[in-house]
Amino acid sequence: MTDTILSPPVVIDTCLKACKAMKLMSKQLIIFSSIYAKTPMSTTDKDLPEIFTEIVNNIDNIQSLLTKLGKSTELSIGQESEFVFPDNIVVTHKEYAILYKIFMEFTEEE
Repeated sequence: MTDTILSPPVVIDTCLKACKAMKLMSKQLIIFSSIYAKTPMSTTDKDLPEIFTEIVNNIDNIQSLLTKLGKSTELSIGQESEFVFPDNIVVTHKEYAILYKIFMEFTEEE
């Protein structure tokens, strides 16, 4: 284990790359599910439960790592953070559209 402290640009770049990779994986799963719904069942489908179990386990591992990351960050800035977040934040129209799209994606009932 190293004692390297990452600079903010490295952390931001890593987070953005991870988000892009997860977005791509999300699209791949959506495409797979839409194709699968339109194709007849086959004998190779017997492999799917094991594959989906692996996918869910890996998602759980990522969520655990994000929780660990959050706790580590909380320890480094302390319980009482000196950061004061404003009640109102100004965003551009494009940023608002992105935030609204994400909000709608995660709040829409299927």
